[in-house]
Amino acid sequence: MSAPYEGLADFHGILGQFPELKREALDPEKMGFIRMVPHLWYGVRPDSPDHMVFSGRAGWTGDFSWFPRRYPKIPSGWRVVGETKVRVRLDISFPNPAYAGGGIGVTIKEPKDWRLSEIGLQSGVSYVAGWESAWESPFSEWKSPKPAKGGLSELSMDPIVIAEVVETTIENPATRERRILKTPTGWVVSAGIFKSGF
Repeated sequence: MSAPYEGLADFHGILGQFPELKREALDPEKMGFIRMVPHLWYGVRPDSPDHMVFSGRAGWTGDFSWFPRRYPKIPSGWRVVGETKVRVRLDISFPNPAYAGGGIGVTIKEPKDWRLSEIGLQSGVSYVAGWESAWESPFSEWKSPKPAKGGLSELSMDPIVIAEVVETTIENPATRERRILKTPTGWVVSAGIFKSGF
C-alpha cells in the first residue's frame, strides 16, 4: 500500500484559474459565500499494456459553488420588530503565528448562539488561512502601516475568521414577549492581524 499524498490546495491560487469567478470574489459582500471542493490530479504514464505509473506531475484544481444565503426563521405568529447585520470574529485556535508565504491551520470553536454546521463548517477541523489572501483581504488588520510586499519577511500574522450574522428582534403580538434570533448568513472569510517582528 502506498503512502498518502499530502499537499495544500490553496483556495485563492486555484480561484485564479477562473478569472470571471475571481472578479466576483473581489466584492466584499460576495466573497464570503464562495465554497470550494479541492481536487488533486496527477499524471500517469504506461508501464505496461495494463498498468500505469505516476509520471511525477501533480496539481490542484477545485469545484466552486455559492453558499445559499440563510435567512432568519420567524416562528408562526411572531413579527419582526428590528434587524441588524453584524460581522463577528469567531473564536479560533492555531499553533503559532504564520510567517511570509504559505498558510496556517486554524481550528474554529463552536459559537455560543448558532452552529457551524449551519454554514457548512465543523468545529475541531483544521482549515487553512492563507498568507497571500490575508495580505489582500479588506478585513485584515495592520499594527503598523502596510509595507510593500518586499517587507513580508519582517512580518508575522495571527489569522482571524469573520462570519456575518443577522440579529433579528421578534415579538409575539399577543404576549408582547420579545426574543433575539442570531442567524449566520453563510458569509465567512479568513483574514489576518499583521505585526512587525517575530
